[in-house]
Amino acid sequence: MSFQGVTQAGEETHSLEVRRLAYYDPHEKHMVISYFDYVVYVAGSVYGPEILEKVDGGAGYLVRMAPDSINIVEIYYTAGAHTDMRERWKLLGYTAELQEQKEIEWYQRPKE
Repeated sequence: MSFQGVTQAGEETHSLEVRRLAYYDPHEKHMVISYFDYVVYVAGSVYGPEILEKVDGGAGYLVRMAPDSINIVEIYYTAGAHTDMRERWKLLGYTAELQEQKEIEWYQRPKE
């Protein structure tokens, strides 16, 4: 999810995303993809990505702006076989802060 944000470097396009990360394994001598997904905030091109949260057992991510607020991003995902989750992140202009993490019913998840 991309949006305009402001840091000391000025106004730029920022993003809040769910990503699977890769890292260099010195024993294998190549990049290895992580088994976990992370909520990542990218504050424009000047600042690097900030890992905000490790998502525990998520799949089927949907990231969207909340319909009731211009500074809230919602992340929906399936955690386990029968659990759907919703997280609400407040955009602060330079990062985001988790406001709510809630288990929801499958029918409460929005259509893509």
